[in-house]
Amino acid sequence: LTQVVALYQDKGKIRKADLQAHFEQKKEADIFRLLNAIRDGKKPEAFREYSLLKKSGEHPIKIMISLAKMLSSMVGYSYYAAEGYSAKDIAQELKRSPYAVESGLVFVRKFGRTKLINIIDQIVEIDYKMKTGDLDESLYAELALMRIFDIIEN
Repeated sequence: LTQVVALYQDKGKIRKADLQAHFEQKKEADIFRLLNAIRDGKKPEAFREYSLLKKSGEHPIKIMISLAKMLSSMVGYSYYAAEGYSAKDIAQELKRSPYAVESGLVFVRKFGRTKLINIIDQIVEIDYKMKTGDLDESLYAELALMRIFDIIEN
């Protein structure tokens, strides 16, 4: 809250929308740290980032769905890039952060579109198993992270 007060003290009044926007941006930054750890092949760091997200109150399902959404966006960026769009053009066209697009394109170049799609498929499969009772909720994200690393390492 200290950060929020410092950011909005000039406004005189902090609105609920200000708080929601601040915490949404923080969550997205935390998810980016998790993605970067995955991209860099740093398993312990990825599990630590996941643990920090969970301790901050994020539900494992929301974490994995956020990861799947970001990976899906990256796959989309790759189609634009294949058509000759620059990262800046893609960001403008899709109204996304240039950092998110560039980071996503680095991810795609490193692993390829097929691996990203396989990762998304694994997250969806594990999500289905958890929601149908075939998988305990507490194991959900940990299993997904292990499968993600299996895919990128092979």
